[in-house]
Amino acid sequence: MAIYADTKADIIIDSPYASNPHLEISVKMLELAETARDGLNLIDLCLKCGSQKISLNILYDFSEAIATINKAIGKSPFPIEKNLLENMFDELQDSLLQVTDYIDSEEWHKVRLYVQFQLIPQYISWKEHLECCLRPQLL
Repeated sequence: MAIYADTKADIIIDSPYASNPHLEISVKMLELAETARDGLNLIDLCLKCGSQKISLNILYDFSEAIATINKAIGKSPFPIEKNLLENMFDELQDSLLQVTDYIDSEEWHKVRLYVQFQLIPQYISWKEHLECCLRPQLL
């Protein structure tokens, strides 16, 4: 997808899905999900290096990204398994709450282990299911 400006300074999006906003939203959801995955990797790396403050900022952004995706799922006109995705999202939210509990008590070793062994696998499962639901719409 290319974004460029014409002589009138209008932004033009060159995308095969630009004529169908529902498909374009699905593409953006998948892109945001991939970016959120990269954010989780960065959180894990920051925690391993002892950069807790940086990981907290990224964790907040990660939480916002998945909430945005979940909101878009609820409004999707496509026949996707919304209930399952929403249940998986709720589990992710519960895991994020557990992480914040560990952060509040400054148990950084528990934060790191929970992110590594609970949050990341949960997110990967949710993301894979999201992709399985949305990719067929884009073909």
